[in-house]
Order: sequence, then C-alpha cells, then structure tokens
Amino acid sequence: MKNTLRFNPPKDWGHKNCNPHFTGLVNLIGHVSYFLDYKDNSKMLEIGCYMGESTLMFCASNAFDEIHCMDPFKKNSFIKTENFVNEMLKVEWDEVKREFWTNTRHFSDKIKLHQDFSYNMVDKFPDKYFDFVYIDANHTYEDVKRDILDYLPKTSTLIGGHDYNPGVWDGVVEAVNEMFPDSEIHVHQDTSWLVNLKE
Repeated sequence: MKNTLRFNPPKDWGHKNCNPHFTGLVNLIGHVSYFLDYKDNSKMLEIGCYMGESTLMFCASNAFDEIHCMDPFKKNSFIKTENFVNEMLKVEWDEVKREFWTNTRHFSDKIKLHQDFSYNMVDKFPDKYFDFVYIDANHTYEDVKRDILDYLPKTSTLIGGHDYNPGVWDGVVEAVNEMFPDSEIHVHQDTSWLVNLKE
C-alpha cells in the first residue's frame, strides 16, 4: 500500500520534513491526557477508526485503559462520496479492516471493536461512560451534528474529532461551531478539534 491517512499520507497533504497528520494527533493526545489529569481507568470512544492508525496512537500513548472503536467497514449507501478515501488509496473495505487489526495487534486486550454505524450503537452505552469521544466518521454537517448530539451525553469530560478544516470540510466546521458556540475549540495541527466540557 503506497499511502495511508496518518502514517504515510500523500505528499501534497503535508509539509516538507513533517507529517502533521501524525504530529498533530500526538499533540492532541497530550492535550487530552493533560485535561484528564492522567486519570486511571480512562475510557475513550473513537467513531470512525478506518485502518486503525489513530487507534494505534491512542493505544500506544497509554492514556486510555479501554478504547471502543466504531466502524462498519462498509459503504453507507446513503452517502455518495464516502468511498473517496478508498478510491484514492486504491483499497477495498476488507483490506481496510485487515489493516485495522494489523495496526492495532499489540493492543487487542485494550480495544473493543463495534462493527456498526454510530447511530445504531448509541443506546449501548450509559451516559458519561467515556472520558473522551473522538468523531472521525462521515463528514457531512448532518452526520457530524448527529454524532455530537448522540454521543455528547456519553462523555464526562472531552469531545473532539478530526477535520476541522475550513474550506475543505465545511460541514465539520459548521456542525462543531453550532454545537459549541460558547466553548473554546482547540484545533491541532492535523485539524483535530477538542472541547473540554469542564472549561
């Protein structure tokens, strides 16, 4: 596989001698750890884990004792543009899922994979079950807003996601701004966003 999203992104995605898709997430994880005050028994949810590159980074940080991942590993028939990443990387969904397990193989005891769409899983978790929810699934305004509305009650402290990138993912930016008009939205180098609900 020539390119991936975080570990080996296309050259026109980054800067010379720097991979912001990697370093930005490292910075986000440090920020999350600080806000959680390096809490024991911490739990996070990643909505949209794709090849598991960010999942591996969340696991390797040792910031979380339990990581739930949600991804159907299949196309949502209601969204016409969802497969653009698969097309760009020239992969099929079965290969994406294999890469997920390859990338996260050292942390199988920490990961709980839910192979489904997020809207089908929301009632499976009690309120405030997670310390951190990270949203990186469908990027339309409607889908991002629905994920925030569904999973905001499920986190006690932090919520965030990927692709807060004006001019590129305007739906993400619009949904996040609308849902958190009075909160500080921390944006990292990889365009990950983070809101501390206790600030």
